Amino acid sequence: MSQGHTLAVSVSGRRHEEGKRSFASTTLGGANNVSAHVIHTGSRVSERFPFLVAQRGVMDSTLERALGDAHTVYFPAGSTVFRNGQVCQRYLIVSEGSIRVRKVSASGRELILYRVEPGQSCVLSTTCLLAGETYPAHGITETPVCATVIPKAQFEEALQYSPVFRRFVFTSFAKRISDFIMLLEEVAFARLDCRLAQHLLDRSTDDGVAICTHHTLAAEFGTAREVVSRLLKEFERNGLVMLRRGRILITNRQGLRQLTRCDSPDPGF
Repeated sequence: MSQGHTLAVSVSGRRHEEGKRSFASTTLGGANNVSAHVIHTGSRVSERFPFLVAQRGVMDSTLERALGDAHTVYFPAGSTVFRNGQVCQRYLIVSEGSIRVRKVSASGRELILYRVEPGQSCVLSTTCLLAGETYPAHGITETPVCATVIPKAQFEEALQYSPVFRRFVFTSFAKRISDFIMLLEEVAFARLDCRLAQHLLDRSTDDGVAICTHHTLAAEFGTAREVVSRLLKEFERNGLVMLRRGRILITNRQGLRQLTRCDSPDPGF
């Protein structure tokens, strides 16, 4: 690989100083409108993909060859990784940071489908590469993201000839499909106040602080901001939380846990 001038990039407190070369297509779909940088680590493929190493401690030669030209890339927070309607040209595996995958309706209402976090691949990229379809949603980085992108041709070669890579791809796909089923069940059958209570518990720190806004919560649940605000105000009136700008303080964790059981009558919010 060619080596150019050095690029210093900070991701999760670590600095990478590696050779840089231009990345003509900076999103997975090829749109050249995002500030992404290619970072050549110079490491062996097995070091960049430790979870793809076979049980005997080595990576099979087919996979090593197929992934030899994969690039490690850096996306700043708030970057568009892919957008609705784009053709997918690369397979992505995140090593650091988080990508939020969201669906936006014609009216502007947003629903968070899932997040791609360290060690995970993007199931929509897999689907689009296998079926030749365009992306049906948007992917936005929530934090600075360091990821590995594999060109379509190398992805198809590794998928065909490497049992280790094929198992990783389809295991990741199966897990995400299970997550989608759970999301569908929650949206269709679970009460919103129960889901909101569980989300606050899951996202809060040990001190009971959840960093979020009414808008981001509405996007998580695919509902209107006003609905979330009404629920949160009811939580506050019941002594479960205290509302602050950009954060929510949990004052009664046990009360929220009880609410997540959804065994009480629907309050009709």
